[in-house]
Amino acid sequence: IKSYVESNDNIQEADATAAISEINTALTELEDLKAKVNAATTINELRDLAKQVKDVWKNIDHRIKVHAAKVVLSNVGEILSRAEHLERKLERILAFAEERGIDVSDLSSSTDEFSNKVKSARDKISEAKAKFEEAKKLRDEAKADGNVTDAEAEQVKTTLRSSRALAKEAHQLLKDAHEILKTINKTIRERIKANTDVDIEEEQVTNTESDLPEIVGEPEVLEVMEVSAT
Repeated sequence: IKSYVESNDNIQEADATAAISEINTALTELEDLKAKVNAATTINELRDLAKQVKDVWKNIDHRIKVHAAKVVLSNVGEILSRAEHLERKLERILAFAEERGIDVSDLSSSTDEFSNKVKSARDKISEAKAKFEEAKKLRDEAKADGNVTDAEAEQVKTTLRSSRALAKEAHQLLKDAHEILKTINKTIRERIKANTDVDIEEEQVTNTESDLPEIVGEPEVLEVMEVSAT
């Protein structure tokens, strides 16, 4: 997870720094405890050290899971933003076709299905973010007295699992939406090419990095969704 946090561009630098700092602190504490275990000479010392190791791990375990959940949410949020941008591209292409008198009315059910998938994914991500924020609040409350109980740790983990499950559902909806877009893309490009001198490449419809032909125009670029974690 440390590697994921360090390499994920969607996590704000301050958040990544805070997460890595906590992970490093926990690793240092565990290394110190390991040395003490090796130097222990009595059963009581070992029992006490074992409890300390458990407490360190318990305190950092749900913190790591919070950041793992953030990685998932950040990635799905970026995919959502791309899908929303492609949705606007599609709207612009359909408008261009209609301006040129090209009938695209038979594509309305597919375009509606595409938009509904994107909307459902957006709703799922909103739910996932709400669960994520709930998990952070539970984590902070559990840490407030300096002693995270097993029940508190499990509650945080359960809430995070719910967040990740919702994010996974959103991801699948966006994959489904992209498949629908590919089908619409082929049909609309063929019709525009047959009725105008405009040739739209597949990548120009399905890739956010590719601009539409100047004559068609380009929709406003949307910002990538950010998920705050502290």
